[in-house]
Amino acid sequence: MRGAVSVTENTRDAILAATRRLLQELQARNGFDPADLASIIFTATPDLNAAFPAEAARQLGWTHVPLLSSVEVDVPGAPPRIVRVLVHWNTARTAEEIQHVYLGEARSLRPDLVESGAPLPAGGAGEGAGAVITIDGPAGAGKSTVARRLAQRLGYLYIDTGAMYRALTLAALRRGVSPDDEEALVRLASTVRIELEPGPGGTRVLLDGEDVTAEIRHPDVNRAVSQVSGIAGVRAPLVEQQRRLAGRGGVVLEGRDTGTHVMPTADCKVYLTATFEERVRRRHADLRQQGYDVDLSQVEADIAGRDRTDSTRSVAPLVKPEGAVVIDSTGLTVDEVVDRILEACGPTLRERAGS
Repeated sequence: MRGAVSVTENTRDAILAATRRLLQELQARNGFDPADLASIIFTATPDLNAAFPAEAARQLGWTHVPLLSSVEVDVPGAPPRIVRVLVHWNTARTAEEIQHVYLGEARSLRPDLVESGAPLPAGGAGEGAGAVITIDGPAGAGKSTVARRLAQRLGYLYIDTGAMYRALTLAALRRGVSPDDEEALVRLASTVRIELEPGPGGTRVLLDGEDVTAEIRHPDVNRAVSQVSGIAGVRAPLVEQQRRLAGRGGVVLEGRDTGTHVMPTADCKVYLTATFEERVRRRHADLRQQGYDVDLSQVEADIAGRDRTDSTRSVAPLVKPEGAVVIDSTGLTVDEVVDRILEACGPTLRERAGS
């Protein structure tokens, strides 16, 4: 597979962000398992630091793949700030079935290889791409942990939709915007920049460029996020972003409406639940591990309140998606839950892998 991407500036962050985007797009369009990659060769134009592109692959968790990075020869008139990649993939697919990716100003390098089609909206993945898997369920059911592990096992992109609403809630709390002020929250949703980036420890959540991955799990955010996320004007721009991320396939989405509203024709839908007592125990343990000294009774009240708000809100309420596989995670390990999902989604995954 071949690809290239333009970079906005010669900084580590800009080069890493652009290269991650390129690698993720190659994976989404071709649906490959990183374990099947033989090697990746990166080149950078002389105006970029060639030491950084290979680091992007490691940030995605592709730790076993041999990498080579080098500086290109300076060619007069060539587009500036370009990272190129050549991926060697052990596959039975023909050359005609491989999709190459050229992004940004790099499109001018190989217009014959640039795909003209746009991402698929609100549906499953296109032919030849990885599957779209959604995992919905109530608070404390283990969705985030399971979705992250499943994405790692499959080599898929993990999209934590709830983290995006948490980031917006955090922004509101920082600015003193009340969860009851719908008009102010809608304005805020249109002005802040929320991004999800893969990192060595999992998905990083960026709020206007700041890493807020840990802060969005604060108890104050837990108590307000359901009310904020239930506002139609808040959800619209974030759902659009989630659909763009998922449109190419090879993704695991996790949230409360991913199988009913965000990607209603996903290839495989899972509704993950657990007993109320188990969900309270897990959330209490998570908060304690993060350093928050919270009372068990307060966690019980918070979970009960979230259940009530999530299931009764007028916009995209929490319900079991049509055709979803229901899995009760009570008493199961993370890997046992993932195994059950893989068993349930097996036919779809095999079909995607062979298409």
